Amino acid sequence: MKTFPILFKESFNLYKNNFKFLTLIMLLSNFVGVLLSDIIGRFTPQISTVFYSQSANFALLTFIFIVSWILIFLGNIATLVAIKDLKQEQKKSIPSVYIHAIKLFFPVIIVSISQLLIIMGGFLLLVGPGIIFSIWYMFAFYSAVVHNKRKTEALALSKAIVRKSMGRAIGYSLLAWIIIYGPYIIVNYIINKYLIYHTFSYISGIFVSGVIDSILTVWLLTFSFIFYLDLIKVAPEISREFRLESNIT
Repeated sequence: MKTFPILFKESFNLYKNNFKFLTLIMLLSNFVGVLLSDIIGRFTPQISTVFYSQSANFALLTFIFIVSWILIFLGNIATLVAIKDLKQEQKKSIPSVYIHAIKLFFPVIIVSISQLLIIMGGFLLLVGPGIIFSIWYMFAFYSAVVHNKRKTEALALSKAIVRKSMGRAIGYSLLAWIIIYGPYIIVNYIINKYLIYHTFSYISGIFVSGVIDSILTVWLLTFSFIFYLDLIKVAPEISREFRLESNIT
């Protein structure tokens, strides 16, 4: 069982040693999605005046939102595929990584939608079940991408992993998120409050924010992937039960 500092250092070194490769994979998809998402957030009133019809404007905003979401989701899948390959010492070309990610897109999105619906259902019933479901299924995305688990099996694997080390799974994940995204929140606040209005244009501010968000997302994915594998490693019965491939260390 690895401690948080070891996991954090290992994820940092993996990303640092492959910084250009992993960042480029993320930027090719996630960055464009983040830009579109930010543009919607900042320019909704302007975009809403493109057509005279209110329904047409709503359709345009919805279309941009869906495209941005798809790009962000695909970027996360492609990045995690690349991280898995690097962990297995199999660095593939960027086109190969994206071809693999595209093949995984619909199976993984079905898992993510199922996860979202279950969590939303939990919150509709009571707040408690929603929180519990959110914790149980925090690794469903990794189960679907890393171990090719589908639908309920991906959710069941995530639940089994988390229940074996509930406190560690929650504590380490929360701590990593705070450490990695804490600086981003501060930088983004500075960009929104000062740089956009006084130095940069709106687009420049969005660009800087999108680049930072993409870089930090790669690091968080790297940490979560390594942590996910460590949680499985300390509970070998999970590997046997779900027949997980043993060549991912």
